[in-house]
Amino acid sequence: MIISRSPTMSLKKLPVAPVVALGVLSTLLLVISYFSWRQTVYETTPILDQIMEVKVKLMSGHLLYEEMVRGIRNIQLADVRDQVESSHVMTKDSLDGRTYVGQVKGKVPNDLELKGELLSLQLSIHQILDQLQDSRFPDKGLELDRLHDDSFSQAIMRAEAADARVHELVKQSVDQQKMMFAAGLLIWLFSMGLTYFRWRQLAERFDESNARVMKLSHAVEHTGESMLISNRDGVIEYVNDAFTNITGYAPEEVLGKNPSILSSGLQGKGFYKLMWDTILGGEVWRGEVTDKRKDGSCYQAMMSISPILDDQGELTHFVAVQRDISELRTLEKNLIQAKKMDAVGTLSCGLAHDLNNSMTAILGSIELARMDNASYEDMKMYLYNAEKAGAIAVGIIKELMLFARKENIHLTHTDINEVVYQSLTAMQLKCAGVKLESFLPESPLFIQGNHLHLHRMITNLLSNACDAVDGSDVPKILVSLAILSQKDAGKINERKAANSSKWVRLAVGDNGCGIESELIDKIFDPFFTTKAVGKGTGLGLSCVYGVVEGHHGFIQVDSEKGKGTTFNLYFPSV
Repeated sequence: MIISRSPTMSLKKLPVAPVVALGVLSTLLLVISYFSWRQTVYETTPILDQIMEVKVKLMSGHLLYEEMVRGIRNIQLADVRDQVESSHVMTKDSLDGRTYVGQVKGKVPNDLELKGELLSLQLSIHQILDQLQDSRFPDKGLELDRLHDDSFSQAIMRAEAADARVHELVKQSVDQQKMMFAAGLLIWLFSMGLTYFRWRQLAERFDESNARVMKLSHAVEHTGESMLISNRDGVIEYVNDAFTNITGYAPEEVLGKNPSILSSGLQGKGFYKLMWDTILGGEVWRGEVTDKRKDGSCYQAMMSISPILDDQGELTHFVAVQRDISELRTLEKNLIQAKKMDAVGTLSCGLAHDLNNSMTAILGSIELARMDNASYEDMKMYLYNAEKAGAIAVGIIKELMLFARKENIHLTHTDINEVVYQSLTAMQLKCAGVKLESFLPESPLFIQGNHLHLHRMITNLLSNACDAVDGSDVPKILVSLAILSQKDAGKINERKAANSSKWVRLAVGDNGCGIESELIDKIFDPFFTTKAVGKGTGLGLSCVYGVVEGHHGFIQVDSEKGKGTTFNLYFPSV
């Protein structure tokens, strides 16, 4: 896999929030620097104008004083004092922070050097005022004039120094704001670049996501399996085309309704209760159902219902997927019928052979009993042999009926734990020399069963196991009972496991000769046996199969040649 090192890919994992925050902060920095510059200009203009006006008034006062001394114009000392007093007031206002241009109030920069210059300016002006007060005494003459010239010149120099300091402070502030603005601009450009790259990535990702959603949408629409989405309350919100093809209902006919419109009534309340308990518990339900189409006809379907959870883990919707298996079941029935016909041939041959042997023994014994020279004791022996052969024939017919499930099985609340214990006790003598181990729970395990048939089934399994371990160094048979959940049982037989929420598993295992893999599918056929001639009728496992089916259960066989066999029988728990 090649990993690109392009700038776009290097930013791929950058979260969106920091990029947006950086852009916002840089924009704020630009705005702040701009308004700070405006505020600086706005606040320093009045102090600059005020200092300039002080300087102008001082220069004007100096000029008036010279004209008054030379007698050029008729100027009074009060006129000079007015100019100087005005400049003194303005300087004092500047020191106190009261600066105005018209109605616009300014701000004096908080700078010690500037305040020192303003204070010196104020003292110089105050000195001029004192000197003007002394001007009433004409004997001072030229000396006073020179003193006034020096004082005015010094005051004007102080005003110019204050003006220069203000300009310097403004320049420093503007330079700082320029640097801030430049930094903000660079950060803003950088954040805008990141934003552009992230926008490109998000746009590409959106296009890819949209393409995937469209692809998924088309796949759902055109899949061959019916799909239905409902909310938590079971109200239908979506169906695909396959749903319409299978059920005959158009989307507008089912949207907003409950899936119960498909119910055929062939499943009981317990079936639906188990289904709802499973999906409301957040688990996937799988099973086979028989539903009804719009035209009233029924169809068989394999269905799974999955819960949909939101980001907080709350259940919000269900999605149900159905596959019409009506045709598959028809093919299955045809295949079963073909296998049945094949089994009938095997059954007929085996039945004819075994019944012929029994009938031959019966007829032969009767014939011998009818002989004239037969004694009373001989007749009793012949009739006993005929009776024994007849019992064998009746036993064969009963096992056949049990396999075919034609014999009525009356099911009651039965403790299978007790049945297993009794069967093990009864087989102790036949399995002498074999180690019988059992793992049975202390409490009862109830199923709907028939005690007699279950006992015969377990006895047949134990009998077969005893024959299988014959010849083993350490012959051992293990019998166990356990409770399984529907989910665990569904791993063995998903279709049948859906019929009950709990299952009882009866396991009968041995360490005997095992069964070859190619023969596993045939072991339940009537009269099929791998035992030696005379050691079995071939109906034992057929009887087991019939009992399990009659109890609505199923069987799983695990076997390996030379290592043993385990029969796992599953029954619905009650």
